[in-house]
Amino acid sequence: MKKINLFLAFIIIMSISSVTLIALGNGSPIDFSSIARTGNIKLIPKTSISIEQENLSIKFYDDYADVQVKYYIFNNGKDDSVSFGFPVDYLLEGIYFEEIEQELKKDDEIKNFEIYDGDKKLNAIESKETEELAVKGYTGAESFKAKRQWFVTDINLLANKNKIITIKYKIKCQLDDWFYGDELFPTFSDRYFIYTFSPAGNWGDGTIKKFNLEIDFTQNLKKGAKIKSINLKGYIYNNGKYSYQTENFKPAQAEDLIIKYDNSPYNLTQSLKDYRIKKENIVYIKASSTFGPKYSVKNLLDGKLETAWVEGATGYGKGEWIEMEIENFMLTGILIVNGYTKNKNTFYNNGQVYKMKVNINNDDLNETKIIEIKPRKYTELNKMSFAPFMDTLASFYPGYIYSAKIRLTIADVIKGNKYSDTAISELILWGQRQ
Repeated sequence: MKKINLFLAFIIIMSISSVTLIALGNGSPIDFSSIARTGNIKLIPKTSISIEQENLSIKFYDDYADVQVKYYIFNNGKDDSVSFGFPVDYLLEGIYFEEIEQELKKDDEIKNFEIYDGDKKLNAIESKETEELAVKGYTGAESFKAKRQWFVTDINLLANKNKIITIKYKIKCQLDDWFYGDELFPTFSDRYFIYTFSPAGNWGDGTIKKFNLEIDFTQNLKKGAKIKSINLKGYIYNNGKYSYQTENFKPAQAEDLIIKYDNSPYNLTQSLKDYRIKKENIVYIKASSTFGPKYSVKNLLDGKLETAWVEGATGYGKGEWIEMEIENFMLTGILIVNGYTKNKNTFYNNGQVYKMKVNINNDDLNETKIIEIKPRKYTELNKMSFAPFMDTLASFYPGYIYSAKIRLTIADVIKGNKYSDTAISELILWGQRQ
């Protein structure tokens, strides 16, 4: 997620959108001039030069994809030199405020683009042109105003010889995230990776003899993300990796490859980490009791799910409390990770909060509520993407509490299997420092 300043979101009380990449494309022979202003890229056929094999590899991590495509090219004609173009298309419109647009677009460009002739790295010229493109995407619209970015290089091909051309780059996937004025947390759209095969139809007779596709989603899978759809039939799946092979592949007739995935658990977790209260905004934090120094109330603020505050009173902890005072912080939400989440045994052997009395007190407010907390299973917890495991005790959004004393009192518990105590692993006060 892009780190949009929450204070700005509070002031405008409206949605913020991040709209990025539309599509990537296979490489193609082109007619190219160095006069970039005219936008003079033109696809041309090269019937004597064919793609014998294409290996496309896509590795996802967070909202990004590392892509490597390797072409095995054969020149069936005489010695030749070809201008080779690789296109990238992305939106020019869809953001509503100029200052937000500039912040969102800092990393929307293609990154680390490299092209190799065998082991030799080639120089690629970047050319840009603007045109209306009919590209499918998340919005359902048929056409977007987009910028087409070409990376262009010259390739020398000897008669009756093979050549391996490799392209590598990093790209941000297509997304559309929003802050809505009446919701505590941002809404994260599905992520889209789109790859267009059709430009490669200009090589040879338009047929790629062997086509191999590898998709590696393992890193995102570990963080709780999931692929919702791939518009490709016949692939093989194995532990987060997808593979597909075919022969006599006709790229000009192939649909765009569209991979749709949900990364919202990780994005929301990162947002909670980025905008939780800092130590300098906490005047004090204390507890009515503690089960020894190892289980200090300060564990609630250490960002570690392997530690916890454990109350130290006789019995299961009803009536025990945590109290803190905050200042110079625009508090919009109070959340906890309930229970001792170090591992499965500590989670079930120790008690959890079932009902919490929440008191907020400052010069303008003295409010008390009893919040019932949904019992959870340890199997629901992903420590890298823990946001779905959190429980909201209070929400002030679209408003905020600037300075206040907060007391959280255990009103009822879910008893542990082994110990007569109750634990909380993390306390997140979410908002924005003034």
